[in-house]
Amino acid sequence: MRNREEEFMKIVDPVLSEHFQKSSQETIRFCEQHSREVAGSFLDAFYGVVNRAFLLQTRQEKGKIKYLQFSHLYSSLFLKKYLMRIDVWDERLYSDTSGEEVYWNVDCIYQMFEEDIRKIKKRIEWSIPRIREYETDYIRYAYASFYHGLMKALLKNMLEALLMDNPDFWEKEGAWEDEVQILFGEYMGQADVLYTLSRGDDR
Repeated sequence: MRNREEEFMKIVDPVLSEHFQKSSQETIRFCEQHSREVAGSFLDAFYGVVNRAFLLQTRQEKGKIKYLQFSHLYSSLFLKKYLMRIDVWDERLYSDTSGEEVYWNVDCIYQMFEEDIRKIKKRIEWSIPRIREYETDYIRYAYASFYHGLMKALLKNMLEALLMDNPDFWEKEGAWEDEVQILFGEYMGQADVLYTLSRGDDR
């Protein structure tokens, strides 16, 4: 059992990286060709959830915004419905019971994921026959990290444009803490800081 697991990982890991190098180019081309639609769906989700947080603030049900969190969902990998969760938190983060969230459909980024998994399995079946269900789960979870990296890069680009194009939005009086962190990671898991925004700073 142990030998099969070690052999499986030894064979699969380099295949994932190699396959994504080719597949990602097609995804990038698609996003470039449909940039207006991708950006529009992002802005609808983003402004929708933040404006709802502003409304809660007027009702004194929410503190100043301290964190904006973009989370990929483990469940998406197996439900085959790719969503990015956007949360708006005050300084309490996960303890913020007035947390506002929205689910942004990111099929445009993950559209080739299922086809990639099928091709990867077909390729490694020559070396590892009768791939088991838990091994397929490993492939899906390991390969998803490449897509999450692409999603992270896309988000950084769109957020940079958002920060530059609408500075007044970030200066709304009483809405934001003096320092705001924009996070990206797995929901309720580890997250990376995409940006740290300081009052009067567009970084």
